[in-house]
Amino acid sequence: MMSHDRLSYLRAIADEWFEHEWIRALDRAMVDFLFRSGETNVAMLALAMLTSHQAGRGLTSLKLEDLKASPERCLALPPSGRSHDVTLPSKLLNELSVFEGDWQTSVSLNSDSSPLVLNKSSDGERLYLRRYWYCEHYNSQNLEMRMDNTLEVNDDQLNMTLDALFGDTSKQLDWQRMACANAARSAFSVITGGPGTGKTYTVVRLLVVLQQQFQQAHERPLRIKLAAPTGKAAARLSESINEALSELQTKLPETLQPLLATIQIEASTVHKLLGVIANSRRYRHHEKNPVRADLIVIDEASMLDIEMMTALLQATPTQAQLVLLGDKDQLASVEAGAVLGNLCEGAEKGGYWSSTINSLASTHAQRDALIQYQDEAGPKRLQHVVMLRQTRRFEQAIAD
Repeated sequence: MMSHDRLSYLRAIADEWFEHEWIRALDRAMVDFLFRSGETNVAMLALAMLTSHQAGRGLTSLKLEDLKASPERCLALPPSGRSHDVTLPSKLLNELSVFEGDWQTSVSLNSDSSPLVLNKSSDGERLYLRRYWYCEHYNSQNLEMRMDNTLEVNDDQLNMTLDALFGDTSKQLDWQRMACANAARSAFSVITGGPGTGKTYTVVRLLVVLQQQFQQAHERPLRIKLAAPTGKAAARLSESINEALSELQTKLPETLQPLLATIQIEASTVHKLLGVIANSRRYRHHEKNPVRADLIVIDEASMLDIEMMTALLQATPTQAQLVLLGDKDQLASVEAGAVLGNLCEGAEKGGYWSSTINSLASTHAQRDALIQYQDEAGPKRLQHVVMLRQTRRFEQAIAD
């Protein structure tokens, strides 16, 4: 086909797919937007449309190897229940000679003006909308920095506090206790688990641990901010934590009870925490004006999309601790990017280094039991993730 004919063909297919609800109006508009912006490579226009389509499915990129091997499966087209007599992606890509053209010259990592980015890595080639590439790149670097920020901890005192909060767990694996031990040592941590595994129960005790550590180091109370993606989730978080704090008042040793008075909880939405600016995609809090907090805890973190995570990291002071809570298998974000799911991938197997196991376990019996979760080749991110594995909804008065 001549170039003009190829463009007309692509537009016709885009109209056809939109008419049958295979793609969004935004995906179809991507073709004309880039063409008006000066992009004339029709293969590039087609890939831009498909990359936008993937974003609509919650994916931040289009993996080109998968697209080449199985276009329909990669794109989930045709949609379930809408298998009309419509041109399939494999035919479109073949007609436009997508994998034989020179479209790669149209994208660049170094050009801030290109709306698309081709990223090459050991995982293969991926095509991104530039804003998602920026978010993924920024988040990776920012989290790497936070993971490297190891906090100094008095192990004997930490274990005494955990004993007071959780009781004697010397002969068994108590993942809730280990989640607290892990979070106490790092500027960034994740606590994940299914319904009833006690995420709220755990984080309340974590607040006591961190408040004690901080007051001893800084001689002032920890400034705590709690947030959740929705107003309903934030209200539920406030209620659950305040109830748990009241219950702890009768269970803690006298030496720890004063800490409870310094933990004042009123959770907000993430948007309110960041200070959303009306009629704008910007926030009042960012790298140059971070949130005034020493600890930020985000509940229902599985609902955070990649752009919201970027905004959160930009607004979280570099010296502050950040803790994410949530069920990695539920409540996925509406927009693109499963942040919590990606961070927790492989958490079932642990993937812990021996040094991580030493910091999680307070006894030799616990270390021996954790060996099954050891993997010296495990990714760095999993050293900051603890997965709660035991359902305790009917065993504890406070559980989520």
